[in-house]
Amino acid sequence: MPKLGEAGFILTLREFTFLAALTGAENVFGVEDDTYKLSQEEIQKEWDKVKEQLENKKYIEIDIDGSITVDNDLFEMISHCCRPKIFLKYDGKGIGDKTFSRCYYISTEHAVELDEDRLMKNTYALTPMKNINKVIDNIMECYHVNDKYELEDYSFKVTYDEFQELVTLIEKSKEDAIAKMISIGCTEDKATDFCKAFGNKKKYIMSYLIKISNKKVDGISTFYVLGGDKYLWKTSDITSDKDNIIISISSLDSIKEQVEKQIAQIKEIYQ
Repeated sequence: MPKLGEAGFILTLREFTFLAALTGAENVFGVEDDTYKLSQEEIQKEWDKVKEQLENKKYIEIDIDGSITVDNDLFEMISHCCRPKIFLKYDGKGIGDKTFSRCYYISTEHAVELDEDRLMKNTYALTPMKNINKVIDNIMECYHVNDKYELEDYSFKVTYDEFQELVTLIEKSKEDAIAKMISIGCTEDKATDFCKAFGNKKKYIMSYLIKISNKKVDGISTFYVLGGDKYLWKTSDITSDKDNIIISISSLDSIKEQVEKQIAQIKEIYQ
């Protein structure tokens, strides 16, 4: 497989998804596009617009007969995003004064980052990660927490179904019901802070990892970090509906330990 160059590419969501379609992919992890809602005529109009945009950026060349040649590195990266061994996504808001959405596509040969622009909606930087250290640095950057939180030795455990019930109660702003579910050994200030952290989601990081084997999903793992007014809360890894989920007041060090488990899986794949 050819070695990727150093350069990255700036793509709109439409450009990314249409280029992915050129590789034969029907969908790509981490991005949502609404082209499936369009008629054939509307899709053709969008494709004509995208072709012009990509040609102006020098990302593609259109021959006189209408055939298209895509930049080699760009095509290789897009193809890679359509068939990773590990897909990893981080969404965050507020913690560390940053809002971000980053996707990582990992295989034995390549690692590619798709980073959504913070100012321009539906615009992404597609960049090759040249080595495992760069991947680790960029992932850890997502967890740069500037906010000051108090640390307490407190946690509670819920079943997967109870966690889903918590999420539903939070969405409905049922703070009294939430407080009852977590009241065992929990002071009023902790219950209030937990409700604010999970309810408002003004400060959060969501991590979502998928392992793919033989083009099929082989495992999914998710965990959340949410900041309240006083405490930083974290869930344990959620891998199935059979899991018991531990929710705890956390420190940045313990969060990094959990992220290291994800990095260990990446190291098994990407050499």
